Amino acid sequence: MTFREIFSASLSLVAVICAVVATASFVRRGATVTRTLPAGFVPNQPPVKVGNWDSLVAAGHRIGVVGAQVTIVEFADFECPACRTFATRSMKAIRATYPTDVAMVFRHWPLEYHRFAYPAARAAECAGEQGRFVQYHDLLYAQQDSLGLKTFEALAGEAGVPNAQEFSKCVARRDSVPAIQRDVRAVLALRGTGTPTVVINGLHYTAVPDSASLDSIVRSLIHRRM
Repeated sequence: MTFREIFSASLSLVAVICAVVATASFVRRGATVTRTLPAGFVPNQPPVKVGNWDSLVAAGHRIGVVGAQVTIVEFADFECPACRTFATRSMKAIRATYPTDVAMVFRHWPLEYHRFAYPAARAAECAGEQGRFVQYHDLLYAQQDSLGLKTFEALAGEAGVPNAQEFSKCVARRDSVPAIQRDVRAVLALRGTGTPTVVINGLHYTAVPDSASLDSIVRSLIHRRM
């Protein structure tokens, strides 16, 4: 079995873990903070209204127009296959179908047991500093199988990051990234139940909507505002 085959098989196993993740953790100031699913969690329970919607959409990276009728906040991990599916299928279709009606706000939740999740999140922030977050976000998910095999600098070149030297300096840092830590604190306060955690127009969906369900939710919200 080649290294790539072993790596792909490992990602397939992680896909199952991501979908039903029971524990997520992050490192802050040298301490590990652990989040466990609440007892009695029901995957198909109805969405819950959040009380801090304005603060959820105020941070992170907006993909789409300001003032869109529907805003989808996603807390995600670049190494999680379930997040990849949501990004490359569900959200890709939504972004193409409703380019002016729907916006997405991407926020980070790199899980500790994903080796490349935090470095990938850092790299995306580094690309964002040069105005190429969206392009880098899309490439990380499109080429998720190459994490650990392809350098973040190579992806930066494909994403059109203009200053390669500054990008390399940025990704080489080992300190915590304030924007990432901020996002993790926010999703833990939200009682996120796994990656991706999705909030749409102030409603927290504890079960991630599939492509058909997401389209139905979006259409319903758009018509409601007409």
